[in-house]
Amino acid sequence: ATAVAYEIPDADLKWQIVVISPLDDNPADFILEGDGLYAVLIAVGVLGCLICFFLFLAFYRRKNEKAVQFADFYFTSAFILGCAAINLAIFPYLGKPTDDICLTRIWVFFMLTVFILSPLFVKAYRIYRLLGRPVAKAMNAKINNREAWMRTLPMILVQTVILLFITFYDPPTVKGKVDLEELNPQKSIRCEHDTFLFGIIQGSFDIILLIIGCTLAYLTRNIDPRFGDAKALFFAVYNIAFTTLMLALIIVFVDITESGQVSLQFIGVFWATVFSSAAFVIPRLMAAKNDRKQSRKRQTRMLSKYETMRKSRAASSVNERSTVDGRNAEEEVLALHESEESIKVLVCTANMGNAPPTLESMKAWIPELGTCYTVTPFEENVATKDHFDLIVIGMQEATWGSKKQRKREQAGGADVSVVSGLVSQTSGNVGDKDDDEISLEEARAKEDNYLAAIEGADTVLLRKMTKEILGGEYTSIASEQRGQMRQLVWARSTIAPLIKNVKISGENTGIGNVLSNKGGIIVSMSYQDTRMSFLSAHLAAHEGDNYYKARCENVYDILKGSKTFDICKKNDIDLALSSHHIFVLGDLNFRTKFDGEHTHEEKFAMAQDLIKAEDWHALYSYDELHHGVNRNDLLVHFKTLPCDFNPTFKVNRVDGYDYKDQRVPSYTDRILFKSSPNLSDNLVQYAYEPCVDFVTSDHKPVRGAFSIVPNDVVTPFNVDCKFRLTFSQMECSDLPEADVSGTSDPYIKFIWDSIGMAEDNNTFNFNFWQRGDRFPKTAYKRKTLNPKWEDKTMTLVTSGHEINVNATLFLAVYDYDFLSDDDILGSLPLSMQQLVAMKPMESSKEVLFDRPLERCGKFAGRIKFKLEISQLVG
Repeated sequence: ATAVAYEIPDADLKWQIVVISPLDDNPADFILEGDGLYAVLIAVGVLGCLICFFLFLAFYRRKNEKAVQFADFYFTSAFILGCAAINLAIFPYLGKPTDDICLTRIWVFFMLTVFILSPLFVKAYRIYRLLGRPVAKAMNAKINNREAWMRTLPMILVQTVILLFITFYDPPTVKGKVDLEELNPQKSIRCEHDTFLFGIIQGSFDIILLIIGCTLAYLTRNIDPRFGDAKALFFAVYNIAFTTLMLALIIVFVDITESGQVSLQFIGVFWATVFSSAAFVIPRLMAAKNDRKQSRKRQTRMLSKYETMRKSRAASSVNERSTVDGRNAEEEVLALHESEESIKVLVCTANMGNAPPTLESMKAWIPELGTCYTVTPFEENVATKDHFDLIVIGMQEATWGSKKQRKREQAGGADVSVVSGLVSQTSGNVGDKDDDEISLEEARAKEDNYLAAIEGADTVLLRKMTKEILGGEYTSIASEQRGQMRQLVWARSTIAPLIKNVKISGENTGIGNVLSNKGGIIVSMSYQDTRMSFLSAHLAAHEGDNYYKARCENVYDILKGSKTFDICKKNDIDLALSSHHIFVLGDLNFRTKFDGEHTHEEKFAMAQDLIKAEDWHALYSYDELHHGVNRNDLLVHFKTLPCDFNPTFKVNRVDGYDYKDQRVPSYTDRILFKSSPNLSDNLVQYAYEPCVDFVTSDHKPVRGAFSIVPNDVVTPFNVDCKFRLTFSQMECSDLPEADVSGTSDPYIKFIWDSIGMAEDNNTFNFNFWQRGDRFPKTAYKRKTLNPKWEDKTMTLVTSGHEINVNATLFLAVYDYDFLSDDDILGSLPLSMQQLVAMKPMESSKEVLFDRPLERCGKFAGRIKFKLEISQLVG
C-alpha cells in the first residue's frame, strides 16, 4: 500500500489517500526453491551429516581397541551421531513455512543441540571428577555409564520444559509484515513469536550451558591424554562456543538479511560439528593405528621365529604324508601334542553368586601365574608345559549391588586392596602433572580408578584380581560384559602376537530374548590358521521338562544369533560348524533328573546318598545334559567328559561341599567341546575338575585343561595332481519348515574353506538365474521338505599343491526367498583330506553319503548323494 497526504488549508480539508496494490510474499527467515542458497544449504547439511556419520563408523569399527575404549566410546558416539543429525535440521528452513513447521524448527534444532552438549558436558564432568582431582579423592567418585547417562537428563529435561512452555504459551507462527515507510513497500513472511520471552529464556539457557561447558573443558585441559580425550574436549567445547559467539556478533553488528542469518547459522553448525567430531575421532584412530603397527611388529618377530622352527622341523621329518596313505597322521599329531608347538588352554567357568569373591577363592579357581601343575591331569605322565598359553574365564551372576558389596567388604568378604592397593595417597592433583612427572604407580591408579568408575567396581575388581593372579606374562585378548555375564580371555605373551581376528558376539535369551540376565557371550579368534570359539552361557534355571526345553532352545538361539567369522557372516554357517574348535562353558543349569515320580525331599535324599557313597557314575547317569547330548536335543557331536566329582550346585558359601536342601544337587556348571571333521585328534582334554576351595558363591567353579595342535603346524597333504569331485543323486529329507506354508524352497550350495576349488567348466551350470555368488549351487525346488536332484550333477575341481588338515567342503542347504535373503536350513561339513585319501594304487573312488544336516547344535534333516572322486593327472 502507498499512503499520500492531500490537504487544502483554506477549505479546512485533510484527506489521506491510500492506493492499494497486491504485494508478493517475500521470504524472511526461510529459503525458497530456486534461490541460489537453496541447493547450497542442502549440500552443506547433507555433507556435514555424512562426514560426521562416516567418522562415527570409523570410530565404531575400532571400539574394541584400547585407544578407543579409553575415549569413553558411548558418550563420544552419542556426540558424533548428534552432530550428524543436527546438520539435517536445515530442512525445516527450506520451503514456505506453516505454523507446524515453525514449531518443528525450534523443537528439532534446540533438542538436538542439548542432545549434543549434554553427553559432552557429562563426559567432561566425569573426567574431571575421576582424573582432575587428587587420586585419594577421585577414588570416592563412582560414575559408571548408567549414572553418567542419568546426569544428562536434567539438561534434556530443562530444554524440554522450555519448549513445552513456549509451545503452549507463545508458539511461533507464520506472520506477514508490511513496511509502509519504504518507497517500495514489501510484505515479509517469517516465523515469529508474539513476545520476546522465548529468546530471553532460551538464550539464557544456552549461555549457561556454554559457560558450564567452557569451565569444565578448562579444568580438564591438562589431564593425561590417554584418558577421556581432554584435549579433544577442550577443542570441541571452545570451538562450539567460539562459533556461537562469532555468529551472534555478525548478526548483531552486520546488516544482513534474515535468510542470510539462516545460511550463516547452518554454515556455523557445519563448522562446529564436523571439526569437533574430527577432533575426537582422528587422534584416537591414529593412536589405534599406532597400536596395531606395534602389534604387527611383535607379530612379525614371532612369525619369523615360528617359521624358523617350522622349517627346521620339516627338514628333519623323514616321513612326510602323501595323498594315498595317512597312516602317520595320528602319530604326528600325538607327537605335536607333546611338543612346544601345541598350545595348552585352560577353560574356567564360575557362577559368582552375585557376590564379590575373595582373592583366595579366585586363586583356588585360576592358577597363580597360569601354572599348569596346579591342575590335576587324568594321567600322571601327561606331557604338558609349565604355563597355560591361553586362559578363558567365563562368569555368570558376576555383579553385585553397592550395599551388598559394602556389607561384604565390612565383613571381610572382598579383598578391595586388589583395586585400591596401588593408589598413591598423594595430595597433589595427578591430572595436572606432566606425563614425565607421573609415577608408574600413579598412572596405574588413575587407569584403575577411571575404568572402575566407568565400567563399575565389580568389573574392575574381577579383571584386577585376574591380572594380579596371572602376572605380567599374560595379555588381555578379550573382555566382554553382557548383563551379569562376563568373559575374559588372557594369552601368554609368547603367543599373544600370533592371535588374530578376535571377534566378540553374543545373544540375550532372557524375557523376550531382550533381557541379558540369561544368554551367552562368544569370543572367537584365529591362531596359526586355527579358528577357536568360546561360548560362555547362562541358561534358563529351574527343574522340569519345560525348563529343560527352554535351555535347549537357549543354546540354539545363542549359536544362531552369534556370528564372528567371515564364513558365518557371509554364508550363515553357524559357529558350531565354522569353528575348528569350539568350547561351551558356563552355568548351563541342567539338573539331576531321577526316573519316576518323587517329591523334592526324596530327590534330595537320593542325591545325597549317591554323593556320600561317591558313586559319581550313578549320579552322572541322571544328568539332564548328558542325556540331552546323547539324544541330540542340543549340541550334537559335542563332547563332555563324565563328572567324576561332587555336584557343583547348590552349596553353602563355606569350605567343602555343604548342599542346600532347596535344590537337588546337580552338575550345573559345565564345559563341552567340539572339533571340525578331521581335527578331533588335534584337541585333547587332559583335566576336568571342580574348585572346592572357592567359598564366596553357591556354585563351585569348574575348569578344564586342553591341548590343541594348531592347523598350521600339521604337515599338509602334498599333491601333484588335481581332484575332480562329482556329486550326483542328490536329495534331502525332513528339512525344517522355513515358509509360512509349512514348506521350504531348498537348494544346495557348495562352500569350500581353506582350499582352492572351482566348478568344472565342462559341467552345465544350471543355477544361472539365481542371485550371484562365487560358490556354485543347485536350482531350488519349490515348496517341499524332501527335494531331489536325481538327474543333476555338480562337479568341482581342486587347485593347488597342498591340502591342509582344515580344508573343508560344506554342503549347505538354503531356503530360497525372492524378496529377502535366503535362510540356511542346515549344513554338512566334509574334510577334504578324508575325501581325497585313497588306498595305494587307487586313482578314483566312489562313496555314498547319507548324513544328518546340522544347524546351531541340532539336527536339521538329512542329505544323501553319491560322490565320485578321481585324480586329474597332468
